Amino acid sequence: MKKTLSEKNFEIMAKGLFVFMIAFALLFAERIASNIHWIISMKEFYDVMPSSDKAYYLWNYPSNVIESVAFIITAVLSCFILWRCLKAKTPFVPKMGRYLRIIAFTILAALLLMFIMRIIAETIAGDGIHNEYRGFLNGGDGIFVTILIMLSYIFDRGFELQQESDETL
Repeated sequence: MKKTLSEKNFEIMAKGLFVFMIAFALLFAERIASNIHWIISMKEFYDVMPSSDKAYYLWNYPSNVIESVAFIITAVLSCFILWRCLKAKTPFVPKMGRYLRIIAFTILAALLLMFIMRIIAETIAGDGIHNEYRGFLNGGDGIFVTILIMLSYIFDRGFELQQESDETL
């Protein structure tokens, strides 16, 4: 059976994204290893650090590990979603909405953990919010999570409509 141009374009785009997501997951796996190495190696210098450096240490490296784990989960789930879309030749596959919600809540959990870690680091340092932490206080991540959740329900409805269309034919 000959593929239409739109099927070919969908397949090329999905395969490209699949390779990109695998590379993305590997990059963040390396980042996790690097940050864990820093956490272990900097432990001996921790006692002699000034309090502001302690806050940076307590915030930066563990939060990077949490962020990297969240991105790996996101990349792996994205690969799984793309693989299912390639097999089905449509983005409206079973459980697509569920996977998008898992990605959204993984990112939200990572953001909350990072926020809690920032508060703990600031409490230990005792000298207010540092400039390097202020970027975390923006609302862009919350908007992204909200959009993912809305998309998940759109894809659930799209799958229902696809099933109804298939049953009608």
